[in-house]
Amino acid sequence: MMRVGDRVVAFENRCLHQASPLAGARISRGKLTCPLHFWRYEVATGRHLGGAGLLPSFRVEVMDGDVYVEVPDPTPELSIREMMLRHAKEWSRE
Repeated sequence: MMRVGDRVVAFENRCLHQASPLAGARISRGKLTCPLHFWRYEVATGRHLGGAGLLPSFRVEVMDGDVYVEVPDPTPELSIREMMLRHAKEWSRE
């Protein structure tokens, strides 16, 4: 979660590059830099500076000086069986 001017933005703690955590990222001149592989993003929008896409963001509301972030319920992990069935349905012999 970061302040951008008079707004607050919140992004998922996951870089678009190899899903590295963004915790500990450096922020300078409106740019956020991933601490592991140095991918850079615009803080105001979450846009990757190299064109790889947008960081997943969360809805933020500020009320009476308190910041509320709407975080969705986590997606349940698939079992090994479910992953294999999904892969088998998508796999093509061509």
